[in-house]
Amino acid sequence: MQKNEFSQKRNEFRQKSVEELLKLLSSEKLQTRFFAEMALRDLSGT
Repeated sequence: MQKNEFSQKRNEFRQKSVEELLKLLSSEKLQTRFFAEMALRDLSGT
């Protein structure tokens, strides 16, 4: 994944609701779980 793709994907996940991000944490796809967790951390400031 290129740097610009990573940034775009991260921004996409930041637009999702907390409820949606929590559901995505149980995804079978590692990349989806990774970005969901990162977005939740961004929201919580940790």
